[in-house]
Amino acid sequence: MQQDASESGDPLIGRVIDGRFTIQSVLGRGGMGVVYRAHPASLERSVALKVMTGVPPEREAEFQRRFFLEAATAAKLKHPNTITIFDYGSSVVDDERVFFIAMELLDGVPLQKLVAKGKALAPLRALHIALQISRSLREAHKGGVVHRDLKPGNVMLVKQDEADDVDGDFVKVLDFGLAKVPQQPDQPGVVEGLTKAGTFMGSPRYVAPEQIEGRPVDARADIYSL
Repeated sequence: MQQDASESGDPLIGRVIDGRFTIQSVLGRGGMGVVYRAHPASLERSVALKVMTGVPPEREAEFQRRFFLEAATAAKLKHPNTITIFDYGSSVVDDERVFFIAMELLDGVPLQKLVAKGKALAPLRALHIALQISRSLREAHKGGVVHRDLKPGNVMLVKQDEADDVDGDFVKVLDFGLAKVPQQPDQPGVVEGLTKAGTFMGSPRYVAPEQIEGRPVDARADIYSL
């Protein structure tokens, strides 16, 4: 991931989130927040810190409840092809509550960058990438987690020094931020991610028809996207 030079004026650059994470640069922006390179006080290496702002005060309590549930669920995913979540929480910055997820910082190329070139991948390479995405999803689905926003922009190809395949592509599936998680016995109804039930979130080009229509989704929606 590289810093977007046009984002150098971001007001959070240089700030410290939760008294621990010093914001260094912008890595990217998305519909659910901004991802920064940040340096945690307790670690030698930098992390990718996703920061979400703009939650209306009247929705903070509900958003925080859902956010903590979903972040905790995503943090339990340990498959090598799924990005690792180190920590999550909320903090107040300039009188505004922000929510954050600290993840491993990856050095790679988004699959989106490859497909945007308009040239089809070699069949064996495409199969190799698809199998790794499938393994990531298999672990998530076994735990009742549905990604709901699987797309080339959420798949990173990481170059490994000792890769044992012809292309050196090692897949990391990113951003379970829209994930649907299992319903909790003491939290009925908390099953539709950080959005209200019936609200469409995702990337229209890749999501299943039932998701676009706001109907309930399950693991099959991820398979459709893949």
